[in-house]
Amino acid sequence: MSEEKNDNAALTAAGSRFLRGIFDVQMSVVDDEVEGKVLFHERHEGPPGHAHGGSIATVMDELMGCAAFMKGYMALAAHLELDYRKPVPLHTPMIGKTQIVKEGNRSVHVKGQLHREDNGQLLAESSAVFVHIGGSKFMEMDEDKKQDQKFTG
Repeated sequence: MSEEKNDNAALTAAGSRFLRGIFDVQMSVVDDEVEGKVLFHERHEGPPGHAHGGSIATVMDELMGCAAFMKGYMALAAHLELDYRKPVPLHTPMIGKTQIVKEGNRSVHVKGQLHREDNGQLLAESSAVFVHIGGSKFMEMDEDKKQDQKFTG
């Protein structure tokens, strides 16, 4: 990699402010995997009694992104795929596990799975490609936001 990797990856290991504010997720690092205990509530409902696919995709995107961050990549998702195997029930503890499967010069490929905690049933599988943009450019994104705070539409 041409730019230095993030030396303070632990700051991003808990997920984004968005994730922490909307979802009930507890993340940890187990060996080379990022694991998240997830509980979906009514606010995440799509089909009656089950999580909305967008909610599932958001959680898996965050877990996979954290796997990249934990390896030191300051990266953004460039491609995300999800295969929904079974409906994800609300109020049922889930375990999401993600791991890096390939590292490139400017990209990192991550895969993940979402399982029921009680019986291990596979409910969703995911994969993503994250593009490393470097720590300085990543942090500059906050400065861009501050400059564009005024709504003009």
